[in-house]
Amino acid sequence: MKKKIIKNFAILFICILVFPLIGNKLIIKNKFPLKTKNLKGLEELTSKVFTFTNHNKNQKMNHSRLMSGLGLLPYTSLDNKLTEYSFFIYQTAMNYFKLDGYLCGGHSRYLQRLFAEHGIKSFTYNHGIDGTTNTHVIVIAEYKDNLYIFDPTYNYVYHHNDKYLTFEEVINLVKQKKNLEKFIKIINSQDKILLLDQKKYINFTPSDIIKSLYRTKHLIGKNKEHLLLNGFDFYAGHGSMEYFFEKYPYLKSLSLGWD
Repeated sequence: MKKKIIKNFAILFICILVFPLIGNKLIIKNKFPLKTKNLKGLEELTSKVFTFTNHNKNQKMNHSRLMSGLGLLPYTSLDNKLTEYSFFIYQTAMNYFKLDGYLCGGHSRYLQRLFAEHGIKSFTYNHGIDGTTNTHVIVIAEYKDNLYIFDPTYNYVYHHNDKYLTFEEVINLVKQKKNLEKFIKIINSQDKILLLDQKKYINFTPSDIIKSLYRTKHLIGKNKEHLLLNGFDFYAGHGSMEYFFEKYPYLKSLSLGWD
């Protein structure tokens, strides 16, 4: 009897171990493949996340678990990884069946996780006035020793004269008090997102984005006047923010925790 219990427990443990891992790989392969490992490919993946994930102001899903899981066992990270797979599958199902959605943090963390699965280094950048509604989260991804902005909440990148603008170039435009609207490129203007609370699909224009995010300048210490210059949370997921801070020193000037 004891051997049978141990055997059944072992089978259950293997199932818990294997099924989320297999499910995770199948979702990535079939739903979110990275067709080309370049900026165009990252742009297309961003657009897929935009159309797949729902907007929900009263979301119940915890997007922070998408890349951290849930620690159940002491002195090990294996359970974090396994539960991370489970959270990803669960949240994918909730989005797919239109049962729940995200605010900007969830859209960005979902995209960041997909980038990580495809070997793309990235971090989420939460900026604005901490503790207020004047904040926004975007994904900053590395490509060929440069950083680029990808926004899965509003479905855009920054572009000028058929060239992707780096994060540093966008920051410099802001410092020069340039209007960002003309540099915003909607990835696919036909793509639409579901607003769960209103049960309707919408899309965004560059003007909508500017009005929603940056229509008013807010002075937030250290003589910073634009929300994009006021970073208060950097999250590198499975990677290290020290890697990004050391390689791209200008990031330190954006962080309220650095002098």
